[in-house]
Amino acid sequence: MKTAVLIQARLGSTRLPGKMTLAFDQEAGIFEILLQKLVQIEDLPIYLVTSQRSENDELEEIANAYGVGVFRGSEEDVLDRFIKAADQFDVERVVRVCADNPFLSVPKLKELIALSNANLDADYCSFAIGGKAVILHHLGLFCEVVKTSALKKAYRLTQDTLYLEHVTNFIYTHLDIFKVCLHELGEDYIAHQHIRLTVDTLNDFNLAARIFKAVKDKEFKDALSLLQFIDQNEEWTSVMKNEIVKNTK
Repeated sequence: MKTAVLIQARLGSTRLPGKMTLAFDQEAGIFEILLQKLVQIEDLPIYLVTSQRSENDELEEIANAYGVGVFRGSEEDVLDRFIKAADQFDVERVVRVCADNPFLSVPKLKELIALSNANLDADYCSFAIGGKAVILHHLGLFCEVVKTSALKKAYRLTQDTLYLEHVTNFIYTHLDIFKVCLHELGEDYIAHQHIRLTVDTLNDFNLAARIFKAVKDKEFKDALSLLQFIDQNEEWTSVMKNEIVKNTK
């Protein structure tokens, strides 16, 4: 079963246009920082899945510089974009990564693939915090694994714009139709649900850049250790809590 990372990215963000390429760490934008992490993973193909709009030419150029393949499809129908990308690259199992997560945990990505390997009958695999899929949280550390066959089934069953935009939402909310594997991360992560590292707004971007600068030369044994470090700074967490209230998923 061919497994590959498909990175969802575009420059036409509503809340923060061009956020993928704004200088985040020196001259590098968050998309490039994410690529720098992912290309170090051995034996795991990586592809950019973006839209056909000309503004995304810049993302394609960055991807090409890192040897990452590119698929360009619909701007609005992201589910269709993912299905066509998976078909073009013969991907049977998609590791979906959202490019607005510069703090993505590569160890947790590998752990999730191992979890999926142990549950090959599952249509969808991810982590959960307090029983809720991590994609519905604001931590910005995790990804999700979904079979291409499940994406196609979802597309046959719904044309609701919510599901077309959010790709996997129909799958993990319809447990009567799909086999979903959610691995609970536990109480330690529940204590840090107020942390927001996903980048959606200018406030998110500015704070994330400050945090990235503060932590990039430190070594953390795992994702939880990073959260514990961040949680010690009340100024950071105060901004995060306000952004979560304004941008509740």
